[in-house]
Amino acid sequence: MLGRFIGFILMGQIFGPLLGGGLAHWLNWRDMFFVFSAFFFLAMIILISIANHGRQHTIEGKQNAKITLRENFSNYRRVLEQRWCRIVLLTVFIEGGLFYGSFAFMGIWLEEKFSIDYLTIGILLCGFGLGGVIYTKTIKRLLPLLGEMGFVRVGSLTLAIFYVSVLFLNHAVIFGIACIVGGFGFYMLHNTLQTKASEMFVPARGTAIACFAMCLFCGQAIGTLIFGAIIDAYGFFPAFVTVAAGTWLLGYFFRYQLSKQ
Repeated sequence: MLGRFIGFILMGQIFGPLLGGGLAHWLNWRDMFFVFSAFFFLAMIILISIANHGRQHTIEGKQNAKITLRENFSNYRRVLEQRWCRIVLLTVFIEGGLFYGSFAFMGIWLEEKFSIDYLTIGILLCGFGLGGVIYTKTIKRLLPLLGEMGFVRVGSLTLAIFYVSVLFLNHAVIFGIACIVGGFGFYMLHNTLQTKASEMFVPARGTAIACFAMCLFCGQAIGTLIFGAIIDAYGFFPAFVTVAAGTWLLGYFFRYQLSKQ
């Protein structure tokens, strides 16, 4: 089930930039937001339907269980009391801030550096999702060779190299290829974290995953704010170098913590 979930995320990662770039190319930015609002409204209807259907079935293995607000907060407290849980959550928070916080400005950087239209930018950024697809298709062969420690090492190093290398690329097509490699490295690192999140507190697995997602998105929000300020004040070069160094150090930190588990 987790594999299917990741597969649909990758489909969104591939078609999202393409759709966004196409809409920005053919429509003005106001109309583009109307279109995405319609998609989000549809997603809301689907999620409400799923939630209503879920109430008729078991909740974390308990038939007709009703979880009170106090019990809910108790589960979150139990997750945060675990040292390993705090390490995984801290790691994904920093990962979200470094990657998603900086990647939000990649389209602007492409437009400035190569003077290309939004549709082309969207096509190039699709490569990141394609790199994730390649990772999912090769994971069974790579896992026996690298192991989880190797996944963290190679994934963080690949993503760091991607952010440094794009600063020196002189052709948009080469960036597209580099984007595929960067996506491969990112998903190698992130999916290892995601796997650890699903295992870090089995008695309240759903709560643990919810904490993981919250930390990822909080990191993304704060990272976007920070990197927006850095780029505005100093430009893209120091921002991308910061991401590269931070990602490599994050991988080193998580490998060290894994070795102690």
